[in-house]
Amino acid sequence: MKVEFFAGTEKGLIRERNEDAIYSGSNGEFHVLCVADGIGGLNDGDKASHTVCDRIGSWCETFTEAEHSGFAEVIESAVSVLQEVNREIYSIGEIPGRCGSTVVLFIIWHDRFAVLSAGDSRAYMLHKHRLTLLTHLDIWDNMPEITMNLPPEMIKTNRNHGKLTSAVGIHAEMNPNVRTGLLEKNMRFMICSDGLTKIYQEKYIKRQLSRIGAWFSVRKCVESSINDVLGKGAPDNVSLIAVRIS
Repeated sequence: MKVEFFAGTEKGLIRERNEDAIYSGSNGEFHVLCVADGIGGLNDGDKASHTVCDRIGSWCETFTEAEHSGFAEVIESAVSVLQEVNREIYSIGEIPGRCGSTVVLFIIWHDRFAVLSAGDSRAYMLHKHRLTLLTHLDIWDNMPEITMNLPPEMIKTNRNHGKLTSAVGIHAEMNPNVRTGLLEKNMRFMICSDGLTKIYQEKYIKRQLSRIGAWFSVRKCVESSINDVLGKGAPDNVSLIAVRIS
């Protein structure tokens, strides 16, 4: 199977700097894609997101297939990298936990894929006309004790609505969400920061992914999506990576 991908990021039209960071790279049959979104309101969000992507990039570039007996070991190695960078970012500054970033790490190895995440950045898969959210959103709204005890209208109006409960660097320890699957031809994926999903709903993402191959290249998908966000005023940084399996 052939793997194609393209990554892009923009600071938007309101923010003074881009606190998102992206990484995309390959090492033989090993492909690694990452979107990290520095947390607004904390210190050095851009430093946190770039540190995440730098460590992921180093891991990809030094990856050797001989050191891994199977995909489970690859995932275990990825979890270790994220936990190490979590401890590194947590210790930045005088007050631990005052610097952080979301992360979506997307890994392809031969015919398998894995998505590791923390925070509210997202990964989507389009396959057989069905769009699937592959990431768990680590926000107050999704905590079991909240969803079981409060009606949706109260959740949306609560002051904690959308508040992150997990990310890289905000707690001393972090265990990323992990989801795995088998690759099939014609699968398409999008990894994105909330700069996209604050503006556009899943219907738009499905439409953009469905155009890949017929009307769009992966590059055109990314560039047109960013331009669409800019056309809507782009109040936040926006980053995304589009992937096509053929």
